[in-house]
Amino acid sequence: MSVVDTATILAGFADAFTLYNLAFVFFGVVLGQFVGAVPGIGPIMAMAIAIPFTFGLDALPAIAFLVGVNKGGLVGGAVPAVLMNTPGTPDAAATALDGYPLAKQGKPLIATKMALFSSITGDTISDIVLITISAPLAILALRMGPIEIVALMIFAFSILAGLVGNSLVKGIIAATLGLLVASVGQDPEHFTPRLIFGHWDLFNGLPLPSVAIGMLAISELLRRMSMAHGSNISSAIVNKDTANPDDNRVTWSEYWSCRFTLLRVCHYRHHLRRASRYRVNRCCVHVLCDGQRFF
Repeated sequence: MSVVDTATILAGFADAFTLYNLAFVFFGVVLGQFVGAVPGIGPIMAMAIAIPFTFGLDALPAIAFLVGVNKGGLVGGAVPAVLMNTPGTPDAAATALDGYPLAKQGKPLIATKMALFSSITGDTISDIVLITISAPLAILALRMGPIEIVALMIFAFSILAGLVGNSLVKGIIAATLGLLVASVGQDPEHFTPRLIFGHWDLFNGLPLPSVAIGMLAISELLRRMSMAHGSNISSAIVNKDTANPDDNRVTWSEYWSCRFTLLRVCHYRHHLRRASRYRVNRCCVHVLCDGQRFF
């Protein structure tokens, strides 16, 4: 028995690439981008809102619509990350670190388009890996024990080495606060409440979107308010009108120059996500830290 059933895959492509199903994918992507561009909502809440609209549909167009909403929401989260330094989704936190400085240079379109093209590239490679080698990787994930989990946690803490910047003390303080926030909720070993102080709404931990918005969006808001000094607050970015069309688009040479970075992203994502419980936003930050060694 082969791992890849070619006949089944071809039949699935024939059913998926119909005009009817592609139309639902298109509407789902458009809706997801609008929702993902609003910080705090994200693709998961968008899918929860969109599920009742799929009750009258067949299974295939309903799944196509929900997948489009999810993918569009993930891409839409890069829009506020680039324009306002406020990620729409936790996965776009790494996008804000490089996209917002590029937007302040008057090139927000380049940053948002590169985020879109990178997302399409990653999704395409992910689909290929899912079809071909996801089953062997699932077997590898089932064999992970306590020793591998501890090694993975140490690997996650190695991200701090690339984020502390010039101040080691600030990095240690930020890591301590992160561990404190992550400790709220259920103890994974004994399943007992921890640091909830009688509020059972915190039993499942602090919501990641709320923590991300509190650290990134609120801090950016307070910083800009402190810079106002009673005067009008200027725009976060200024879109400079330029006669050079290359300032508003991603050329093929620019995209091709990022091929090794995109391959590293896919490498980390597939090996860490498929073979462990490593979160997507952690993968993004780790790749960002790894990429800073080359640029």
